Amino acid sequence: MPTLSRLCCLILPITLIGCDGVYIPQSLPLRGKPTAGTQQEFDIKIISLNQNAVLKANETPYSRSVISGNNLNGPAVTRSEKSTVSERWPTVTRPPQYSLGPGDILSVSWQKPEGTTETTALTA
Repeated sequence: MPTLSRLCCLILPITLIGCDGVYIPQSLPLRGKPTAGTQQEFDIKIISLNQNAVLKANETPYSRSVISGNNLNGPAVTRSEKSTVSERWPTVTRPPQYSLGPGDILSVSWQKPEGTTETTALTA
């Protein structure tokens, strides 16, 4: 029993050490950037989506733009998809031909009309 009390006396202070943590909220600096009054004014044109609007929109090809956010000190820049994204697909190759050699085991399985499966193993 004395070893159990010694063990409790040793573990109790260790567990109580972790109970003194207090939540301190973090605040991030603004780096001199204005926080209010910088909203830009712009006009919004509302177009009803009907068949004529869709046909008119499909007359010209769509050029997708990609937003580049590499410069964290400045505004994001939009670029065309062709100049930003380069797709390099791997070349299509045929799988190599394999010929059976000594020690190879070939298993052939097929399902019979009765629902049972039959397997045959051949050794080369």
